[in-house]
Amino acid sequence: MRSMIAKLVLLLLAVVLVPGLLALTRAIEQGLPEAQERTMHNYAQVDKWATSV
Repeated sequence: MRSMIAKLVLLLLAVVLVPGLLALTRAIEQGLPEAQERTMHNYAQVDKWATSV
């Protein structure tokens, strides 16, 4: 019974880890997306104080 539980745990780890590692390698290969420069709306001007809650 104990070896059956161990096999089940290993199987579940393999099912979770393998796709996760594949996704991680794909993300690393593609590189991180760079921020796009766009106009910001509804933000405080540099010379004024703003409070955020």
